[in-house]
Amino acid sequence: VASPDVLLMTPDQRELVRQQLRMHILSARMSLVARQPEAVQQDLDQVRRLMNHHVSLNTPTAEAAKGQLTALEQSLKQLEWPELKDSLAALNQLQAGR
Repeated sequence: VASPDVLLMTPDQRELVRQQLRMHILSARMSLVARQPEAVQQDLDQVRRLMNHHVSLNTPTAEAAKGQLTALEQSLKQLEWPELKDSLAALNQLQAGR
């Protein structure tokens, strides 16, 4: 736990942190679909900050979430994002085939 205040959070505060985590994860998913790697990484960074500051990382559930977040970040680094020139080339090929 980064701060002892985490242990003193009210149920409403904990729920707010959960909602913020959900919001950033959903935003990262939407950015992934929209092929915006920078936005995906920003949201994942925010998820990591929220977890490190507001979540007790000593629990098995938190450790699993942290591991999944790390694995996701590693796989995103290896992902080859399509570029606009690739899309234009595909459209040109489609038009040439007609």
